[in-house]
Amino acid sequence: MNAPFRYNRDFSGKIIIDNKEYVDTYTLFVRYEGVVAQNGSYIYESKLYDSKISKRVKIGNGLLTCFDEKPAFEIFKEMFNKNYNIFLREPYNKKNKNKKFEVKNMVAL
Repeated sequence: MNAPFRYNRDFSGKIIIDNKEYVDTYTLFVRYEGVVAQNGSYIYESKLYDSKISKRVKIGNGLLTCFDEKPAFEIFKEMFNKNYNIFLREPYNKKNKNKKFEVKNMVAL
């Protein structure tokens, strides 16, 4: 699958694990500047639940959702290929290839 509004970007920085520190570089799949995610993931999650592909359990003030990867991916592909803009605040302008990226207290999991 091709997400035209994303690109690979290398990030270098200090990694801290169990009080041990080292510098490393990782490649993350990021959005071009100005491309903002929207509520498509909630629509996707509801579709999985309504299709009985996922199960939900209430935990504290939220929900934990579990699903089988293959049928969930098929639903995602269907939604994405039909209209990937459902996951974005505004339709993606294919001329936008601005890779300006401001790092502020970034955490990648």
